[in-house]
Amino acid sequence: MNIAILRGRLGKDPEIKYSQNGTAVCRFSMATEETRTNRDSGEKTKTTTWHQVVAFKRRAEVIKEYCSKGSNVLIKGKIDNGSYDDKDGNRRYYSQVIVDELEFLDAKGESKSQAQGPQNDNVDDEEDLPF
Repeated sequence: MNIAILRGRLGKDPEIKYSQNGTAVCRFSMATEETRTNRDSGEKTKTTTWHQVVAFKRRAEVIKEYCSKGSNVLIKGKIDNGSYDDKDGNRRYYSQVIVDELEFLDAKGESKSQAQGPQNDNVDDEEDLPF
C-alpha cells in the first residue's frame, strides 16, 4: 500500500503548467517538522524535511488559487519515484508526493475546507509531462 500523509507549510508559491493535452499540473515544495527530545539532556531539537509535491487536473487549479508560500496544509497522497534524462543526457532521479486529497488548515491546525476530487481521479496523464 502506498500512502503518504504530510502536514506542513508550503515553501514557495505553487506553480501551475498545462501538459500538451491541457491537463493542469501544479508543483510546490512543502516542509514538515518533527520535534525530538534528547532523553539525557531533555533538549528539544526540530528537524525539517522538504518534500516535492505535485497535483493534477482540477485539484491543481484549486491549490494554485487558494495556496501560497507559508500555507498550512494536510496532504494525503502517494509517493512517486522515478527517473529521467536531463538535457545533457545525465540520469536524474526524483521522489515526489502525488496529491489525492488536500485540506487547508488554519493556524490552530483545524480544517477550514477541503479540495478533494473524485476517488477515480487517477493520474493517467503523467506520460505527457517532461521531467
